[in-house]
Amino acid sequence: MGIEPTSLAWKAKVMAIIRRPLQWSGRQDLNPRPPGPKPGAMPS
Repeated sequence: MGIEPTSLAWKAKVMAIIRRPLQWSGRQDLNPRPPGPKPGAMPS
């Protein structure tokens, strides 16, 4: 039937995506922010 080839093609695409290694883009944050206040620094 026509369902089988479509199913196999879909599985092949999914496997190709899963097998790709995750790569970091290498870009740094363009808007670096200073660290926030420490938990005990603010008076309550």
